Amino acid sequence: AYARAGRWDELCALLEAEVEQRTDPAEQAELWRELGAIERDSRRNLDRAIDAYRRAQEIRALEQDDVVLSS
Repeated sequence: AYARAGRWDELCALLEAEVEQRTDPAEQAELWRELGAIERDSRRNLDRAIDAYRRAQEIRALEQDDVVLSS
C-alpha cells in the first residue's frame, strides 16, 4: 500500500522499525536489502542505499562467522 501510494518515507520508517523488532539475522538482512533497493530505486538516495546494503552485508558476515565458530 505504501509503495503503490509512493509513500517512501513512511515505508522506510516502517521497515527500519521492523528490522529492530526482528531477532533472526537472515530476516534483518533481508529487510536491510529491501530498504537499500527502495533507497536506490525509488528515493534515488544512493548514500542511504549503500548504508542499508552495508548493514545487510555486515549481518551476513556475522552469521558466517557464527557458523565457522560453531563448527
